[in-house]
Amino acid sequence: MSELNKLGISDETVLIQKEEEITKKKCIEYFEKGLFNKYKAGSADSLIKLHKYLYDEIYEKAGKIKNKLKNELKNIEMMPQTTIDEIVDKYLKLYSCKVFSYGNELISRLWLEVIIRKELNAYVDWNKINADEYIIAVEFESKDSQKFKKLLEAAIVDVVENREVLIASMDANFAISGLKTYRTRVLG
Repeated sequence: MSELNKLGISDETVLIQKEEEITKKKCIEYFEKGLFNKYKAGSADSLIKLHKYLYDEIYEKAGKIKNKLKNELKNIEMMPQTTIDEIVDKYLKLYSCKVFSYGNELISRLWLEVIIRKELNAYVDWNKINADEYIIAVEFESKDSQKFKKLLEAAIVDVVENREVLIASMDANFAISGLKTYRTRVLG
């Protein structure tokens, strides 16, 4: 969080809380306005636009990938994503790259959700994923995607248009990154 922020906040704890508040509001907007349908799921462009949308009010580098990872992101974009195995491999590859200066974990999970909505006509109910098991699966076992795949498969459900269910899932998604100061229902 050493990057200067547009909000002029120097206290890291305050900045993290403000970041959570803003990104949760923007995230619910993104899904309620159907903006995820605007871009090709799994594309570098969709990832960059999502990052910019969520973080533009906070950081100058919103939507800007690290130069040394531009080719890697292009390679990830070209990976297939029609089966759950392909989607998991693509997601774990992106997750391990950390293409942005901040927000990589959350953006990766949101990007994953967009792919699953488009490719499988389903969504991830993050309430069904234990945060500790998730972190172990993506951080320590990324060479073997089976553990993450099992967690993900157990959490994939039919597309739900119920706002309360989506918001609860979104809060669980944010909580995986330790962002649980605000409830999305109150913000949105």
